[in-house]
Amino acid sequence: MSSHDESADRKQRIEEIIAACLDAREAGADSSLEEIVARYPEFEKELRDFFENEGFFTSVLDADDRRPYFGNDYEVLKEIGRGGMGVVYKCHQKSLEKVVAIKTIIGRSSVTPPDIDRIHKEAQRAAGLRHTNIVAVHQVAEHKGQHFFVMEYVEGYSLAKLVRKGPLPPARAVQWVKTIADAIHHAHQRQILHCDLKPANILLDKEGKLYVSDFGLAKRMGESGRYLPRSALRGTAAYMAPEQVTGDELTTATDIYGLGGILYALLTGSPPFRGRRLAETLKLVREESPTPPSEWNPKVDKDLEAICLKCLSKDKDQRYGSAYGLGNDLDRYQAGQETTARPWGRRERTIRWCRRNPLVAGLISAMALISILTVVMALSIAQAQKVALIQEAVGFAARDLAKTALLQLRDLSSVVEKAAGDATLSKLLASKNEPDLERYVERICNAGLPFQSCFVLNAAGYEVADYRIVVVAGKMVGIHQKTEGDLSWRDYFQGARAHTGLDARHSVHIAQVYRSLTDTLYKLVISAPILDDNGKFLGVICTALPTDARLGIVIPGDSRRKVALIGPEDKESAGQPQPGKAVIAFHPAYKAGLMTVSTISPIPPGTQWIHAEELNDSKLLLPARDDYADPVGSIQKEYQGRWIAGFASVGNTGFVVVVQQSYKEARAVDPSTFWNLTVWTAAVIFLAVVIVAWVLRRWFRRSNAPNIVV
Repeated sequence: MSSHDESADRKQRIEEIIAACLDAREAGADSSLEEIVARYPEFEKELRDFFENEGFFTSVLDADDRRPYFGNDYEVLKEIGRGGMGVVYKCHQKSLEKVVAIKTIIGRSSVTPPDIDRIHKEAQRAAGLRHTNIVAVHQVAEHKGQHFFVMEYVEGYSLAKLVRKGPLPPARAVQWVKTIADAIHHAHQRQILHCDLKPANILLDKEGKLYVSDFGLAKRMGESGRYLPRSALRGTAAYMAPEQVTGDELTTATDIYGLGGILYALLTGSPPFRGRRLAETLKLVREESPTPPSEWNPKVDKDLEAICLKCLSKDKDQRYGSAYGLGNDLDRYQAGQETTARPWGRRERTIRWCRRNPLVAGLISAMALISILTVVMALSIAQAQKVALIQEAVGFAARDLAKTALLQLRDLSSVVEKAAGDATLSKLLASKNEPDLERYVERICNAGLPFQSCFVLNAAGYEVADYRIVVVAGKMVGIHQKTEGDLSWRDYFQGARAHTGLDARHSVHIAQVYRSLTDTLYKLVISAPILDDNGKFLGVICTALPTDARLGIVIPGDSRRKVALIGPEDKESAGQPQPGKAVIAFHPAYKAGLMTVSTISPIPPGTQWIHAEELNDSKLLLPARDDYADPVGSIQKEYQGRWIAGFASVGNTGFVVVVQQSYKEARAVDPSTFWNLTVWTAAVIFLAVVIVAWVLRRWFRRSNAPNIVV
């Protein structure tokens, strides 16, 4: 017989002896470890290694059933749990007036001084853990030989109760184990191993919060691996890691195994291993692989099963390196991402398939490339067509809005025209009755129209009446405030005077945009000459509109596009020539009270002002552009970049309506168009692949057909 066979027989004999001893103990036989060793002296070393000492062995079965007493400060309310380690009681701590949980350590008869010292040290270390999902150990104490832990009391039940009812939904199981793993990682960072993770040691309170309990059995990393938890040979055996059974060194991998055992139980409703006898369970833990969870619960997918089985690997090096790593993998699983437990091999399988079928792969790649290029070209064409359509659309929109603006200007001009032809106004001006003139212009401003001011100049160009609406302390108020000095050089005066002698409709002048000397705001003015009964020029009446967002009443907005009004700029002083520039009079970016307005130069080509025909329909057709740069972009980031813009003249006033849309937005292909192209391309590729595969199959069949010679 070989040495290998002898070793196998010896191992089997030892397992049979251990199983027989444990069965005898469970049946009530009273045998000490020394008696067992004396009975089997040839296996003394192995038996002592397994049971470690007589106290460990007897403590498993010697339960002290007497009602405990933990001193005057603790009143035992009731027993809430019992296991191989001892009994857990719900107690009232009188000094702090709170409910605590007290767990006995081991039976008094079997405790040894080394056990007491080790358990006290490890429990004190565990008492330093502070985590929202860890049951805190408050105190490790002894009273009249009874050693016990004082712990935080959690009103609820353990996961073992849920496991007995059957499997949990995988999503809930994953979330719970992720929470437990985070708590265990916290302990590992402080060099503490739990060593007894199982559903019975995970508590769930009434609010659904999880707690890891029984850290009183924890050990310090790097210490002797010979120590096994006292409860190991009872309820914990099914969740023990192989190294705990064999007495090897315990590491963080031991707790990873415990986490895997909990996940397995939550997914299947059963522990990873369950033998008919204790010895059989320990043998399964040591030698067998667990049944895949999906065989017990079809709802467990391959990725989650791989995570669970990776935790339960016999080889410590094949498990997760840390509880943090397990938690991360569970996070990736929840997010539908690739896990380290089961890497996706799609890319590798594709590469290998291409190597086995280079011709077909090459044809498919070529067709895919051609299809992609086709899609790109189609998208480019679609984008260009869309830009062209939008360019045409903004041109139409600009012309439509320009007509609307012209009609509104005609309505506003009719007010000025009517006032200029009013005999009352001409008499007041001729008689220089300034108080009544002030009241006259005030009535015009307060007539519900968007005029910000109304003023009258005499024949020499000096203001004789002025009423304007200003903002004072957040409120709109009207004031009388005349501008001093000669204003005859202003376009609103010059243009109105030039209209003297024209019929009523053509007497109104749409003046160039000017900067007010009073409040420095840009304004658009509608003016008309005032004549006496003999046609003599007496002065000019003017109404001013501010260049801010309120002028949307003149230029109606379009929710899909931005609309602005550009007008010629008047000179700043009497001695200056006309600047030949244009001002953005109205713009959606303007705010009420804006002090400055960007200017552009020149005004769009083809724009013209025709004397005496300002409010007539324009015959100009201005071309749209796809490279327009909005000058307001210099002060508003939103309006930077390239725009598609349409232009239209507002009658013959020299003003131009601009309708603009972002070039980037215009080039964006509608999702439905993109998906239609993609679907059709995919259909073409699929059809091409089918055809190629069919042709190649026939070609291979013909190539491999035997030549028959008759």
